[in-house]
Amino acid sequence: MLKTFIKRPGEQFPIKVNFSSRLAPAETITYVTVSSILTMDGTGAMDDIQIADGAWKADGTITAGGSPTTSIVYGWSILNSFAVYVGIQGGVVGTLYKITVKVKTDLNNDFEDDIFLRCLDIFDLDLVKQPYEEFVISQNFQEALNNYNDSDTIKSITVTAIRLSDGSDATGTVIKGSQISGKKVLVNIKNGVVGEAHRVQIKMLSNKYRLYERNIMLMSREV
Repeated sequence: MLKTFIKRPGEQFPIKVNFSSRLAPAETITYVTVSSILTMDGTGAMDDIQIADGAWKADGTITAGGSPTTSIVYGWSILNSFAVYVGIQGGVVGTLYKITVKVKTDLNNDFEDDIFLRCLDIFDLDLVKQPYEEFVISQNFQEALNNYNDSDTIKSITVTAIRLSDGSDATGTVIKGSQISGKKVLVNIKNGVVGEAHRVQIKMLSNKYRLYERNIMLMSREV
């Protein structure tokens, strides 16, 4: 079955491709190749979707300081001899990618699986506030953190605000503060100018060094 994943441009995480249902008892994966193409024209996409270099570990995590490369073939690792982790980052907004994972086993069998990856710049929440209002909004990263069953938690966060009319930084204008609360991020919203729209962006780095984003559309309006 073909699988489709959605990612934001700044996100970085592994995708697990499981071959266990096709392997014989005790059969193991010994060799992996990974390739990617743009679905719109079938051309290669090695420089669009990047993956991390040798800093990727066998459990699908990445060590601190791992640097990106421009080739997708350096980001895979074999997991428990029956699955492959492909580490993904980057991507061009609006583009649909087809990623093909081919494996060879110790019994000299060849298997292949395809996944689709769509890169989107999306808003997760739309908010309207009056300029004098001040309140806390919450974004829950529990689903992303629990996706790998490895007790991942939030390591750090960065919260910024951009004025959409001119792209200027408005963090100090509309963000009073932020904090981590378990697997949630709490952001204290303040002020605003009537008629102005802002992108509030939350970037979360997990303790397994995966990166996730959430975007909030904030409109100041007298209602």
